[in-house]
Amino acid sequence: MSTDLAVARDKRYSKLTEPVYIVGREWCFEWFKTEIDTVIDLYNRGYGLTIIARRVDSTPRDTFLLLLDLAEQGRVKRRPGYLWGAM
Repeated sequence: MSTDLAVARDKRYSKLTEPVYIVGREWCFEWFKTEIDTVIDLYNRGYGLTIIARRVDSTPRDTFLLLLDLAEQGRVKRRPGYLWGAM
C-alpha cells in the first residue's frame, strides 16, 4: 500500500484541506535481530544513545527511533532520563 493511500484511509486525514508532510518517508529502518538485542542490552545496562549507535554502526537518529519503538512495545525498561539518557 502506498503511503498516500495509507494516509487517505486514516480517518484523521479524511477531510484534508492542505498537503500532509510525512516525516521520514525516505528513511529505511530495517534492523537485524542481533542488532536489536544489542541495542536493548546496552540501553538496559545504562549506555547512552551515541555509544549504543556506534556499537551497532548506526546513527543516533535511527537508533533513537528504534529505541522509541522498543519503548512503545515495553521492550526497554524505564530509567533516569529515559530514552534521551539525560539525568
